[in-house]
This record gives sequence, structure tokens and C-alpha cells, in this order.
Amino acid sequence: MYPSDSDFFGSDSDVGFPRGDDLDFLDDDSEADEDRPQDKRIAELSREDIMQLQFTDEEAVYRFYKTYAMIHGFAVRLDEVKRDSDGSVIMRQIVCNRAGSRKEMVKKDERIRDHRPLTRSCCPARIRARLDTKIQQWKVVSFYEEHSHELVAPLDVSMMPEYRTFSVSDKAQAKNLHDIGIRTCHILGYLAAQKGGYANLPFNQKDMYNLITQYRKEKVKGGDANAAISYLRGKAGNDSYFFGKYTLSNENRLENLFWADRTSRIDYECFGDVLTFDSTYNRNVYNKPLVIFSGSNHHGQTVVFGCGLLLNEDISSYKWLLETFLEAMGSKHPTAVVTDGDLSMREAIKQVFPSATHRLCAWHLHRNACEKVKNSGFLRDFKQLIYANVSVEEFEVRWEDMVARYNLSSNSWVIQTYEMRNLWALAYLRDQFFGRIRTTSQCEGINSLIKAYVRKKDTLLEFINNMETVVSHYRNNERVAEFNSKYTAPVLVTSLPTLEDFAAKTFTRKMFREVRKEIEGACAMNTEVVIQDGEKLYFKCNVFGVPEIHHVVEFDRVQGILRCECKWFENRGIPCMHIFACLKHQHVEVIPESLVCKRWTKNAKSDFMKSNVDDPSDSDKVLKCRLGVLGAECSRLMDLACKNSSDFVEAMNSVVDTITKLQKRGENPRNANLDDDCVGDPLVVKSKGAPKKNSKFKQQRKCSNCGVTGHYNKSCPNAPN
Repeated sequence: MYPSDSDFFGSDSDVGFPRGDDLDFLDDDSEADEDRPQDKRIAELSREDIMQLQFTDEEAVYRFYKTYAMIHGFAVRLDEVKRDSDGSVIMRQIVCNRAGSRKEMVKKDERIRDHRPLTRSCCPARIRARLDTKIQQWKVVSFYEEHSHELVAPLDVSMMPEYRTFSVSDKAQAKNLHDIGIRTCHILGYLAAQKGGYANLPFNQKDMYNLITQYRKEKVKGGDANAAISYLRGKAGNDSYFFGKYTLSNENRLENLFWADRTSRIDYECFGDVLTFDSTYNRNVYNKPLVIFSGSNHHGQTVVFGCGLLLNEDISSYKWLLETFLEAMGSKHPTAVVTDGDLSMREAIKQVFPSATHRLCAWHLHRNACEKVKNSGFLRDFKQLIYANVSVEEFEVRWEDMVARYNLSSNSWVIQTYEMRNLWALAYLRDQFFGRIRTTSQCEGINSLIKAYVRKKDTLLEFINNMETVVSHYRNNERVAEFNSKYTAPVLVTSLPTLEDFAAKTFTRKMFREVRKEIEGACAMNTEVVIQDGEKLYFKCNVFGVPEIHHVVEFDRVQGILRCECKWFENRGIPCMHIFACLKHQHVEVIPESLVCKRWTKNAKSDFMKSNVDDPSDSDKVLKCRLGVLGAECSRLMDLACKNSSDFVEAMNSVVDTITKLQKRGENPRNANLDDDCVGDPLVVKSKGAPKKNSKFKQQRKCSNCGVTGHYNKSCPNAPN
């Protein structure tokens, strides 16, 4: 048995249907009568009842028959119409959507696509209403209820195209989830879980993909590059400390792009002594190389200084990017640069950052070793040698022994890598500060985040939005670490509590753990003065039980400067255990100021913020505050309104009305703030290097209108309207 019409109308505001318990679109002012059709439910109406109905206008007739059809398992469409001499409609016929028959293209022999399923079966079901000019009411003049086809079961009615629809809340949720990088299939699963399963969704998978596709097209309606540039211009208009720059080709297409927001520029000012950037990401629809400038903050976490998209990976593109980055950062040069080893990038660094020490990313180096040398023993020893804190002489001895042991003296990659040893071996770099960075900002972490949020098919605007999501992930980590450092105190566990307590109050929590590890090591060391030259003392330190291995520490008591031959402090900014052993020997209870690297302290960023930079834009603070307050009130509303059906209906109607009102109030052209100049979408870039082995590649389909890949003729931004 078919359910009553009220079962279908939980969200009638979305589909334009009347409530199921009455026929409020009928014209009737008389008193109630149980025998009148107006007082019956739609599902209970007989043919005789329907023939007696009168309606206020043509729209009311259509809404009635559509509701009737939905209850009984079929759909309708408008058919014949008659007008008077003034052009006003005086008769309307509405038929079952399976009325008539398909005539065109059915018997065509040369077809590319398969036939669509037949949806016409000459069904006679229909309703016809005519305007009675005397009383200005629409009366039903004919009604046929028989069908030539099987009616759809009640549980399957929601799958009919005519009744599949998105509510306001479903659309909003789907778009919000898409904006933060959630895949469409996962969005569909999330909404299905909310409604108790896929069977309860008022739409199907294809509808969801069409919705997201249409939403993506709307965001880049004026062109992908135009939308992206407009978005960045909008951010610059709201934040005076935002920086963005781009270049155009002769055809006015976007070539290179760089942007950095307020927080990124402040982070570089505080932690830009060591710069890392990697260009191994090509996750955008134009295959443009993505370069991420990053570093390490005072918590030892990754911070992003800026992002760039390049035309290609040649020297001129990298040089433009580095010069633009330098312009954005107030011409502050880094002291050290860590890269993935690209030759063009290396040459650009020499030209733009001539005084910076260049280091190759250890993570990329070891990954290349795994591809070039299939020997687990060599890979293990090679990795140890990359990080070995030894003298240059000892490194050379260990390298020769390793190459001879694995018989790799003729291996071209091993020979080439050895020639570049001053760019990757710690033995050659240990007297240069790298701030604990040996890889391009923990490439494994950035790689995994980019794969999670940034997709290959992303448009430029989506790409920028998703990159902001990646950056916000890192900034949230910093916020948590900042709270723990400020408002929690560690337990003192070493036998040098005064030094440990000073370190706990000075350094961030992560850096304190590393300092404490060195203090613990100092407790197990033997120290003796071997030379005293005026105010300078020279100590020899060795681990208890291993007297043959020792390190020499120089202590200038006048200037309070200590130097150890292990170069641990010079390389990482953290005093080594040998220095702490000397402080213990001299009964020094606080860490000298010369051994406190400010970039690792709790005040590394706050001091700069107070003295150099204005407060961030108030709009960001106000927006976050409003979101928090509104979210809390919405949670209270859900708790109160979901306890019974009447409260739920009342709350839902109020929320939908408010959303509709605000949407109408906020309607305006999306790209109204674009400048007069129009930026064309970039061309798809051919990636550097040979394709992967054993991989299947097919030629990308190009747009028949402009000849560019990434879209088709129907969605081409350059197509004529």
C-alpha cells in the first residue's frame, strides 16, 4: 500500500509541495465537511473527488497533480495549453511523464553513444483544468488515472529524477566539506550516515558529483586564473601584510605565482635563518611545479614561509621565485638553505643567495640511494655516514672503507654523490647552523599532508584553498605546543636541578627535552682541566668507562663563551653534553647567555610581535569569535530541538527561513572585485624527467575550443556564450 502524502513532505520547502494533511492550495472558504474532497487527504481522493476540485490558479493545479503523482509513484510534466486573445492561459493539461513516445534518433544506424533507456510508453494518465471566467476559478474538466506502465514502489520514489533534490543544509554541508579538501565520495558517505543510510538520501551519487562539479565551475566562472588572482587580491585587501606576485606570458596567461600571508612573513622574520624548499610536488591540474618555502619554529615544528607555482623548472623560473621571495621577506637572506638537489635550483641559489650555505636534503638523498644501489648493508652504512658527527679525516676513512666493503668503486651514482659530499655530509657542515634541519622540512610529513588535501585535478583556486588547509594544520600544531610551553611545567629529573630548571623556564618544551638529554649525558662524564691560558680553560671530557674517546672544550671565563670541538651548538643551537660537563665542573648554575639560542626560547616570536608588527587584522579575530559563539548556540539549539518532533519542525523551519533570508541578502557577483585586466589560465606543463617505468600513460584530451588540456569545450572559460 502506498503511504499517505504526509510521509513525503518532511522538507516541503525544498520541493515546493504542500503539507500532506490538507489541500491548502485549493480555493475553499466554506465550513468543513467530511464528505467534501477538500477535507480528504490526497492519497484518499477518488476520481469523482478530483473532478469536483477547484483551484485558485494554474500553479495550484500543477502542484496538486505533482503531489498526487509523487504519492502514487509516477512523475508529471506540463503538456497542452490554451490561451485567450490576450495571451492569458485559460486551459492547462498535465500528463504523466511517460506519455507519448520517442520519435527522433531511435532508428539511427550510425551512433556513437548507446541509446538512453526508454521513458515514454504512451501513458494516458493526465489531468486537464480550465479557467472558469465567471468565478475566476480553475476547474478540473478531465482526469484519467489509469497508467500503461508499472508504478514506482514507495521506497523507490526518491530515486526518480523528478523527485531527487538537495536541501539547503545538504548543499551547504557538501560545499563546506569540498572546500576543505574532502573527496566527493566521502562527502556522500558522510551525508548518508547522517540520514541513516544511502536509502534515505533524497539524491544519488551522480547528483552529488554534478552538484560539486557545478559548484567548482561557479567558483571559476570568470576563468581559473582570474578566480585565483581575485582571491589573493581579496586577501591582500583585508590584510596589509599579505604579499602576492605573479607573471604573465605574451598571451596574457598566468606563468609564475607566489604568495605569503601575514603569519608566514612573521615566521620568516623569526625563524628564517634556515630556509628549506622542495619542488617535487606537481599536484594541480596544470602540472605546475609547486615550491614550498618552509623552516623550523621554536618548537622544532614545520612552518611554511610561502608557496610558489612555476612555469617550469629552469634557472630563470627559480631565480624569479627566489628574488620574489626575498622581496616579500624584506631582503632578509637566509644563512643556510636545504633543497632537494635540483640542478637548476642549485644554480639559482648561488645567484640569489650567494652567502648561504647549501645543503642537500638527507631524505631525498637516501631515497635516491635506495633506487640506485640495491644493497641493504650499503644503505644502512650510508645513512649513518650522512649524520655522523665526525671530523673530515674520519669521514674520508669511513667512506673509503664502505665503498671497498660493498665493491662500489665503479658505481657512477656513488662517485657522483661523493663529489658532492660537502653538500650533504655532516662532517663538512657541522660548523654551520642548520637548526636541527637535515631534510626539506620533514618531507615525509609535508608529502602526506599534501596527498591528503591537495588533488591532482584541483583548479588553481581550489589548490590555493587546500594549501591553506595544509598550512593551518601546521599552525594549529604550533598553537598547541605554545600552550603547553607557557602553561605547563616539566618535572625535574636530572642530578643538576639548577641547570635543568633554568632550561625549563627558558626553552620551549620540545627544545627543553633535547637540552635535558644533554644535561643527563653530562652527569655521566669525566671532566678535567688540561690547559689554563689566562682566563681561558681547556677541558678534556670523556664518557665514564670510555676514556679513549674524548672531546676538548674551550671556556672563556671573561666573556662566558664555551666552544666544543664536536660543534653541536654551532650546528643545532643546543649546548652539548661536553659543555654542560664543564659548567658542572665550574659550578655554574645557569646557562650562559652565549649558549642560549633565542630561536629556541619561549619568547622567540612574542618579542618580535610586540616591537615590530601591528596586531593582525581585527576582521580575522572577529570572524573567529563569531564562529565560536554561533557554533556554541547551534549546539544548544540541537540539544533542545531534537527531543521531540514538534520542536524539531519549529527549529528547522526557523533555521531554513533564516538561511534563505541571509542568502538573498548576500547575493552579489563573485568576481566583482576583479581588476580590468584578465588573466588567462596557464598551459599544462610537461614535467621534468623520464616517465616512471611500467606505468601506463594515455594522451590527455584537449579542449576543442582552445586546445588546452584540463577542461572540455562545454566548460571552456574562453568559449562564446
